[in-house]
Amino acid sequence: MATKCKPQSWVLFTKFIAYRKLYHFNTPLTIQLTLYLINIMNDYLNSVIKQLDYYKSLAEKTFEQLPEDKLFWKYNNESNSIGILVNHITGNMLSRWTDFLNSDGEKEWRNRDSEFEDLIKSKEELLSKWNNARLNSIFQNDISRIF
Repeated sequence: MATKCKPQSWVLFTKFIAYRKLYHFNTPLTIQLTLYLINIMNDYLNSVIKQLDYYKSLAEKTFEQLPEDKLFWKYNNESNSIGILVNHITGNMLSRWTDFLNSDGEKEWRNRDSEFEDLIKSKEELLSKWNNARLNSIFQNDISRIF
């Protein structure tokens, strides 16, 4: 059974690991506590990744079912097409999850306003942008730095 863990626990966990490394706390008790915390965080991260994969698969099933012109259709000039939403979602996810252990929220390199322009012009381009977000690899790069 997976252990439930609140997102705030992630901050405490990373601080604990950092202090343990900084002050060379390698007693049997701190090692046991570290392993326990690693198990909790692994369960939490696996849960988050599973949830993201589920929503990603729902979006991909939608992309498969729609003809190309429907991906870029807008109800009116004030609404967003699926293409614009994909551009925005991938920009948001990359900004939020890139280097998440050191910086929170918006990154300086993100240009949020441009995400709402009709930049994606084909289904192939949309799928490429969607698949290049690679959140799992972003997670793994930061996670591996902790241990």
